[in-house]
Amino acid sequence: MVFSAKNTIKALNIKNNSSSLLCLPPEYIAGKMMIVRAIVNKMNLITTLPSALPTIEKYVDFSAMTALQVKNIIDNDISELNKIGKLIIGGGKIDQNVIESLQSVNTEIYETYGMTETASHIALKQINGINKSDFFTILNGIDIESNENNQLLITSIGLGVNKLLTNDIVRIISPTKFQWVGRLDNVINSGGIKLYPEEIESKLKSHIDEEIIIFGIEEPKYGNICCLAIEGKERELKLIFEKHLSKYEIPKRIFFLSNFPRTISNKIIRQKVIDQISNL
Repeated sequence: MVFSAKNTIKALNIKNNSSSLLCLPPEYIAGKMMIVRAIVNKMNLITTLPSALPTIEKYVDFSAMTALQVKNIIDNDISELNKIGKLIIGGGKIDQNVIESLQSVNTEIYETYGMTETASHIALKQINGINKSDFFTILNGIDIESNENNQLLITSIGLGVNKLLTNDIVRIISPTKFQWVGRLDNVINSGGIKLYPEEIESKLKSHIDEEIIIFGIEEPKYGNICCLAIEGKERELKLIFEKHLSKYEIPKRIFFLSNFPRTISNKIIRQKVIDQISNL
């Protein structure tokens, strides 16, 4: 945890005796790491009750939030984010509409990649400002590679992991950079062509306001076919598909649902959406 904390502090150039905001539950790794970073870097740790809509009473140099917390701040008062110098966002993929909204704030914002086994993140990607990127950059003391399925493997003596096999499909850009494509268990094999739902969703989310899920359904001829679920009313989407997707990525079936199943923290439960459609 100390190794991970020092890595983040160095990567983000967070100064000693700076201020940080803890608005995540300290019983989970993300909250614990905020405390460890404050100890390691002698930071003034300001605490607030963990909430889906965090309270930012005064300016802080650094904080960490979930994608849901950031979305709620944007919906309530996006200017509140300007009270944070540098912000890291974890706990799930960041919606493209959220990323577009974040281009208007002064805060230096990063998407994180990591897991509990690696004591928080092992890579950062700046998602706004002049240095924004499409790729994650790994932190010091981390080595990455991919296997025949393009799954990411992580090695780090400092974190105590050796070829840790993840369920994430990636494209290795260089020894220090990679692009996240999606989850192995979500991949759709349609007629021998591998389709990555998260990648297709990313292409569509800037053009469809409602929540969407791309998934596969078994089909005798192709093995699986690409399908789309939309949380909203039925309408025509052909022009959007033709403009932004390849011919293989265009959904063969579309399902319109009034509500997607969600967790208590409002995160969509992908598998329950798929199960619900299977029972129609």
